[in-house]
Amino acid sequence: MMDNAHDHIDNPEFQADMLETLDETVGKMKGLIARLKNIKETKQMKFVPCDLSEVVLRGVKDAGSPEMLVVKDRVPVCIDATEIEKVVHNLLLNAYDADANRDAIAVEVGRNGMAFFEVSDDGRGMSEDFIRNRLFRPFQSTKSHGFGIGLYQCRHIVEAHGGKIEVLSKEGEGSTFRVSLPLADSQLAFSS
Repeated sequence: MMDNAHDHIDNPEFQADMLETLDETVGKMKGLIARLKNIKETKQMKFVPCDLSEVVLRGVKDAGSPEMLVVKDRVPVCIDATEIEKVVHNLLLNAYDADANRDAIAVEVGRNGMAFFEVSDDGRGMSEDFIRNRLFRPFQSTKSHGFGIGLYQCRHIVEAHGGKIEVLSKEGEGSTFRVSLPLADSQLAFSS
């Protein structure tokens, strides 16, 4: 835009396009700042007992694909449901970007010592080097339109819950993201 401004600044169409581009850029920057600010404010989460399956289902529906969820049984947790729904939504958006075939994307909820949910795709996959050195770092993205803070934010949310997020991936074979969270007393979780 700056390179073209020297030659076209007097053109009303260029001026209008430049203002629109600047307005969009400012909006994106404000959104980025707000998202980064929210990462630091994870201490303000509201933990409530609930069923992880229901929370994940809401996150899946929010991402637009309720038919892909596989639930083995009810999974009691004490979490900030809104924040965990954001994690589900972000992992699904990443899976959609990695795999054009949405039918190959799967979400599973269960327990195995801990509560967990997984998002799997048959997409491009990632190298071990990328996973180890860049995947959860801010401002590292493989997407041309990405900010590179989605997974960084997801990891902070999950860790604030006493959980962990892991990834298994091979280039050309897809990826599976597993979010593990502490189980809660089922009497407490299912009575609310």
